[in-house]
Amino acid sequence: MARFARLALWRRSHGPQVPLGPQGRPAARPDPAPPGPPEDPATAALRRYLAWCDRRLEAVAITEGLHLRLVGAVEGPQTITLRVRLAGTPTRADLRRLLTLGGAIGQALQTGAARIAETAGGVEIELPHPHPWTPDAAELARHTHGLQRLAIGLDAYRRPVALDLTAAPHILAVGPTRRGKSAALAAALYGLALVLPPRRLAYLVLAKKAASWAPFAPAAGCLGVITDPAEQEAALAWLVEVLDQRAATGTKAPAILVLADDWHNLTAGAALAEPMAYLAALGGELAIHCWLTAQTTGTGAGFTQALEQNLTSRLIFGAGDSAAAARFAGRGGTGAELAGRHPGDAILIRDGEPQRVATAWLDPRLAAMLPPGELPQPWRERVYTANTTNTGVHRPAATPQARANAATPDALPVGGEMVYTGVAGVDTAYTPPTPWTPDHLPTPAEAAYIRAYRAGHSLNQTTAAIYGSKNARTCGLVKVATGADLSPVETAQIRILAPEYAPSPQNGPGTILLAADGETDHPTAAEALDGLPTEIDLETADGRALLGELWRSGELHWPSEE
Repeated sequence: MARFARLALWRRSHGPQVPLGPQGRPAARPDPAPPGPPEDPATAALRRYLAWCDRRLEAVAITEGLHLRLVGAVEGPQTITLRVRLAGTPTRADLRRLLTLGGAIGQALQTGAARIAETAGGVEIELPHPHPWTPDAAELARHTHGLQRLAIGLDAYRRPVALDLTAAPHILAVGPTRRGKSAALAAALYGLALVLPPRRLAYLVLAKKAASWAPFAPAAGCLGVITDPAEQEAALAWLVEVLDQRAATGTKAPAILVLADDWHNLTAGAALAEPMAYLAALGGELAIHCWLTAQTTGTGAGFTQALEQNLTSRLIFGAGDSAAAARFAGRGGTGAELAGRHPGDAILIRDGEPQRVATAWLDPRLAAMLPPGELPQPWRERVYTANTTNTGVHRPAATPQARANAATPDALPVGGEMVYTGVAGVDTAYTPPTPWTPDHLPTPAEAAYIRAYRAGHSLNQTTAAIYGSKNARTCGLVKVATGADLSPVETAQIRILAPEYAPSPQNGPGTILLAADGETDHPTAAEALDGLPTEIDLETADGRALLGELWRSGELHWPSEE
């Protein structure tokens, strides 16, 4: 009668099998292989743990009268998964009995309870890992390739688990506090922000505590990290307007992601449920995505039925009991109440099917290293331009002074065509392309446009909006147009474009000074670069600042090793 791990038991009782020769005599044994390197202590400890689990599971199977066959064992980030099959011709009653043995197996293994799941490859028994680890967001981000492949975690086989946001656009992370819900969505957001530029993805964070999300705030694709309840309501109202506009025009770019962290507490101070439900119901088709974290679900936690039903992709980080787990998952029998023993341990519900995943943890320093930039925050001003960009994102006049200078509020899109709406004193027929190519000094019309835009925006925002990226050259071109002082590296970059350039307080920004014979009396581009120091004193603030400018401009090259 086949018992669990029968082959292993036979070998323990009878010793190793001895191969026989042609006449029934023991065959000559081959020379033993040379000893390998000593086993890692952690691997040796894990091997002893698996052998102990084998013996304990064998005892439970024999007691229950089940005929099991061990298929394999896999070490995952948070669990050790044993794959078993019912031997012989199993009945449905045998399978039902096996699936109910989680408590007995947990008691035998002294783990509280084991999660048992039926899969196409057999029955999987998930045991808590004695030394669990949480994946790193940088490692997970390598498997994210955009909205159609968002790596959300690793499965029990250490394989990336990906979501298709074009098919299931919204995510709910739910479970008790301190289980890794916010960290999981932050790691997923980092992966998207790393591969999608602002013209393809803009994101907005609503939170009670800004500290957890502050590293994202300077990033180029971040619309804002909002903690004020009134501003949160205004931001969702603006998104509803964007959705309506996209529905009318068919616009779907850029994708806009709104992430609401700690939904219950957010809705306790602001009326967010109805607009969020509207976004979740209609936004998926128009590339507007809703990600929420919550400690529980239901109307008492700020959810409407419409909102909850549209959050089809769910990460469940444990529950108090099986009833709560069924409520979180939308179905019973997932074993989600057994998840969440360690931060990042979750059950992913996708298309109604449960899967154990280990979500990632994000080092805040990684988020802070995302490409910087600024996007306007349209909800802060309720005066919108009549001109609409092809992204569906309205652009407000950022300050009263900018509105006073503008015939109509400016309309710079996140990506796509730039719509010039007229500025006092500037030729209104001039419509510059976007982004500009930083291969020449600004013409008078371009300089006037840059100054008008700079009046209501920061240097970073102006540079990113006009030239598409921020570096020493593009910053220098904006400063040339506005008459600001240039750094040495910016000056060198400008002189690469125009060797004769020199700022003159008497003649205005960007004036070209010529010698009496008509030739320039300023250094060439090569001479300008040669004028930079070959040695930098990093013990001084100026030296460290210059090193940073050289690094950002691409002019710093480390000597190659011989």
